[in-house]
Amino acid sequence: GALSIVDGGTVILFGSTKELQLLRVEKGRVTNNRYGNFHHDDIIGRSYGSKVSSRGKSTGFMYVLEPTPYMITLSVVHRTQIIYHADIALLMGLLDVRPGKIVVEAGTGSGSVSQSLGAALRPTGKLHTFEFNAERKVTAQREFDQ
Repeated sequence: GALSIVDGGTVILFGSTKELQLLRVEKGRVTNNRYGNFHHDDIIGRSYGSKVSSRGKSTGFMYVLEPTPYMITLSVVHRTQIIYHADIALLMGLLDVRPGKIVVEAGTGSGSVSQSLGAALRPTGKLHTFEFNAERKVTAQREFDQ
């Protein structure tokens, strides 16, 4: 069966190809955006792919999607030059990224490549990523923790 979204889980709120939001759902919280007010309690327990309606006066809705590396790449704020999935796939193939390998990434940037590398290295590999810009480092760490 389909996976149920749990309290503390991470989802992508999808409104359009230009409106994606990476989100940690937490009981009692509300996320507000241009589509309306989305109560996390309405998301918890649903399956990925579900349509969630806004509460209140807005008639907006969004879809709750699984946070795959591809969807995370589309949703992250582009703080740096973004590398898209086709290029990331080429990099991973050329570098033979797979479980058990150790990869060192110089320049975390938006974290897009890091997310894909981490997914390919699981469960036995390791990624060491370094970011010299303090603000980007803090932002990327917060997103990784989600």
